[in-house]
Amino acid sequence: MRFELSYSASNSLEMINWFSFAKDLILFTWDPILPLLINCSLEETLVYDHTAEVLKSKIHRAKITQTELDYVGSITIDENLMDAANLIEGEKVLIVNNNNGERLETYAIAGERGGGMICLNGAAARKAAKGDIVIIISFAMMEFEEAKKFVPSLVFPDKNNIAIVE
Repeated sequence: MRFELSYSASNSLEMINWFSFAKDLILFTWDPILPLLINCSLEETLVYDHTAEVLKSKIHRAKITQTELDYVGSITIDENLMDAANLIEGEKVLIVNNNNGERLETYAIAGERGGGMICLNGAAARKAAKGDIVIIISFAMMEFEEAKKFVPSLVFPDKNNIAIVE
């Protein structure tokens, strides 16, 4: 989807006013990575290629196996779960705690493969207790048309945090 604004300026002052309006419009969209194409002629055109942030990966209802308050931070996730969910180490994730309603953002660290580890580290450890059920989510930005066709990676772990992929 493409959004275009066009304006014909008859003099330099009108062109300056047009750029000022366009800048305000861009700031108003709250989109810090708004792609722009500005043709520097009296016929000025701004082009906005629409992007969408969509669900990329989800580990649904994993059980917290431990918390480590005295750690630098993040969430440690069994590497098998990360692979099944298409998550990479260092990727930003949203953690939703089903037991207490807490939501937090952190980054993923690969844990030992096959052990079912889901460990909140550092300050995040205060947001959950061992045995809490959480949803681990990551998102991706993509072109609007690509986003319409994108299929996220969904993982439904069993009671031991072993990946069941659907």
